[in-house]
Amino acid sequence: MVQKKWGFKKVGRLIYFFGGLLLSSFSFFFFCLYQISSSDNKVQQAVQTWDQAIDHINSGKSAVSLPDHLMGKVSLPVIDLELPVVKGVSDIDLQQGVGHDPITAMPGENGNTVLAGHRDGVFRRLGEMKKGDEIIVQTITGTFYYEMVSHKIVDKNDLHAVQPSQEPRLP
Repeated sequence: MVQKKWGFKKVGRLIYFFGGLLLSSFSFFFFCLYQISSSDNKVQQAVQTWDQAIDHINSGKSAVSLPDHLMGKVSLPVIDLELPVVKGVSDIDLQQGVGHDPITAMPGENGNTVLAGHRDGVFRRLGEMKKGDEIIVQTITGTFYYEMVSHKIVDKNDLHAVQPSQEPRLP
C-alpha cells in the first residue's frame, strides 16, 4: 500500500488559509474592541460636557449652551458609573448614552420616567446593582434620587414601563 504524501502546494495553501483565517479573526476582534472603546469615549465626553456646563452654571456665570441632544446625567454610585442622558431612544440615541423616552415624564415629574440603554452598551454593568442601590438623575431642572427596586431586560416593544403612575418613578 502506497501512502500519498502531502505536497508542498497543498501544505502551502493550508498555511495561507489558516493564516488568513487567523488574521481575519484578529482583525474582527480589534474592530469590536475599537467600536466599544470609541463608544465609551463618546459617552465619557458627553458626561464631561454636562459636568462642565453644570459647573459653569453653579459658579454664577451665565447659562451655557449644551448640545441639543444632551439633557442630563445619570449616576450609579455603587458601581462608580456616570452616563449622559440624551433625548430619544433610537439606536443612534442609545449609542450616545442613556436615552429618555420622550412620551414619558421628565425626571422628577409625577409619572414614569423611562431611561433606556442597551444591555451590551451603556447598561452592561447594570447587573452589578442590587435592590436598594441609589440612582441619581441630574437635569437642568434639578437632581433626583431613585432607589433600585429591581431590573429587568425587556424588548423594545414592551410597553409596561410607559403605563401611568402617580409618583415619580424609573420603571
